[in-house]
Amino acid sequence: MSQKLWKGFSKKAMVLAGSFALSASIATSAFAETQPFKDVPTNFRAYQEIQYLSEKGIIKGYSDGHFGVNDNITRLQALTMILREKGITDFSDVKDPGFMDMKPGTYGYEMVAKAVELGIIQGKTNAQGQKFFDPYGKLTRAQMSSILVNAYNLQGTSNITYSDVPKSHWAYNAIQTLTQNKITIGYGDGTFGPNNPITRTQFALMMARLLDESFAPTTPPSNSNQNTPGKTYPDGWTAPTLKSKWSPNTLENFKILQNELGFSDGGTSYNIQGRPGAIQVIETSPSSQYEVYINFYMWDGDAGGLIPQAYRIPIVAKELFKLYFEEDYMTVWNYFDKNDIPDNFSAGGRKVHALYVENSGCLVLQVGRK
Repeated sequence: MSQKLWKGFSKKAMVLAGSFALSASIATSAFAETQPFKDVPTNFRAYQEIQYLSEKGIIKGYSDGHFGVNDNITRLQALTMILREKGITDFSDVKDPGFMDMKPGTYGYEMVAKAVELGIIQGKTNAQGQKFFDPYGKLTRAQMSSILVNAYNLQGTSNITYSDVPKSHWAYNAIQTLTQNKITIGYGDGTFGPNNPITRTQFALMMARLLDESFAPTTPPSNSNQNTPGKTYPDGWTAPTLKSKWSPNTLENFKILQNELGFSDGGTSYNIQGRPGAIQVIETSPSSQYEVYINFYMWDGDAGGLIPQAYRIPIVAKELFKLYFEEDYMTVWNYFDKNDIPDNFSAGGRKVHALYVENSGCLVLQVGRK
């Protein structure tokens, strides 16, 4: 079972007795101290949005107390929550929308029929010309854009474009409208991911921003390659470039991290404003089969607009991976970027184990020795 990285403020962690302890000071104090769901710690990037929607009764967790931050939203689930937020409860005398998979008596039929009546959805058409809704299909980011624009009669067009959403894309206008209304800013690399299934966390971010503009992201997406070493960004930060190669001497590697990649604390910690210790590199004991533990507490390029410097994490990570995985660095980076990290894999002549501990909100790569 592969590890899923929380694409945002909080990431994966492991608990190893006696190996290392995380200071409570690392937790960001900007959030409330209550935790509504087991998998939504107070330092999770969408904690406030999830809390807000939960208190309004728009979203609910599972019976086991989890929210399911990385679970995909189905088309019917999204529709249910939108109708719930709009206070629509009267489903009497709805007109049959003519969907082949949503007949009277089918679960969710009344809600789907009401949504069609209100112009929120139109459904799909198969190759035979038959209309259907696909209630349990995964809702994509493009579909979500269209539904929100229709449901809330949003207006406006942004001058920000996405490299994977040409003007010919069926959801181009809806995505532009959502961007103009600061409900989404896409990914940090200038893409939108229109065909990517939307997660429950992403749904929460969009809905909260739609209902309360104080949740709007504060930084626009970059339409250029965010992972370019040596590039200077609008905030004046110049992306670091790895110049040295890995050394069998662990202390030499920590010097490289500090002198070339901007790590502090002797090369063990990479800090950004609002999130000290966003990346940590921990030396193991000489008897361990692992050389270092690399801990990630965040990855996302925008972090929901909460941490403006969050875009730096994937950039620095790429150079960090070059140090430890050499020619295979992109293999590891792509695992992270695609949010699908194998529990065990090999890269750069090393065996690697990925481990996540929910309570700490950190993903750890246990990096084997060469």
